[in-house]
Amino acid sequence: MRDPVRLRWPESREVAGAVRGEVIHVDRFGNLITSIEAAQVARHAAAGPVGVRIAGRFLPLVRTYGDLPAAGLGALVGSRNRLEIVVRDGSAADRLQARPGAPVVLRSRPAARRTRARPT
Repeated sequence: MRDPVRLRWPESREVAGAVRGEVIHVDRFGNLITSIEAAQVARHAAAGPVGVRIAGRFLPLVRTYGDLPAAGLGALVGSRNRLEIVVRDGSAADRLQARPGAPVVLRSRPAARRTRARPT
């Protein structure tokens, strides 16, 4: 009997306060399943607000699809206990033109830009 073939499973890695991973699967709804595990998301979210960078966009981390506006893009922990990039009532894969191998970064949300009050 031959030894089973073992495929490399992409892993995420912690880098400078962020988690770098990649899209590992596109499900039949167009959700992008990533290599970032739920425990990593929870650990980073406990330190403050986080979001996800993919395809040049920074997306909010939400708890449920209902937390997103209609056709809204976001990220959540899915039923596979992995970070998923989703579109409410749509396909994240189509919207972002992302496929397996696309890089994904979980990190703190950027601070809101402050505008200086102009003297009157």
